[in-house]
Amino acid sequence: MCLLLASSCIGARSADGSSGNDEGQKRADITQQQRDLKTRFDSEERECRQQFIVTACVDSVRSRRRAALAPLRDEELRLDEIQRRLQAEKRRAAIADKQRALAERGAEPAPVAPAASRESAKAPRGAWRAPEPKPDRDAEATAAADRVQASARRQAQAAEAQARVTRRQAEQAKKGKAAAPLPDPSASGAARR
Repeated sequence: MCLLLASSCIGARSADGSSGNDEGQKRADITQQQRDLKTRFDSEERECRQQFIVTACVDSVRSRRRAALAPLRDEELRLDEIQRRLQAEKRRAAIADKQRALAERGAEPAPVAPAASRESAKAPRGAWRAPEPKPDRDAEATAAADRVQASARRQAQAAEAQARVTRRQAEQAKKGKAAAPLPDPSASGAARR
């Protein structure tokens, strides 16, 4: 019953829409109808909660609510689509006007690129680009030589450090101060855990 009521209201609204009813009024009417339906179904759901078998009653109310609100939602979507088309048409008209104005002034109009190809339009193939500065071969050779010298210096320092460690260990061994061995792990308290 409420589905018939909602669809008949929508049919009457759409018939009125062709006679000059403005889009804002249609949206306001749809919103008001949605509020009225939701209020009515909320009260029906509250009544269901007073009954012994709540789940079946609530499910029934919710399915009738969805059925009643579906045509209103469809009408909203139709209005949204119309609004999108009008905005796109206005945008195309504004672009065409701008291109006409540029043509009248004697300037060449810029081609309109679709949104997907705008990034590729930023750097088109074959476009003139400023030449990259040629690398300075002397500077590269000097930098390479510096890197080789720094590497050799680091290797020499590492060899000197290793030699110092070896000498120190040899001196310790001559004095009879050998490094004490590590304690036996089985004898310590840590192994007893």
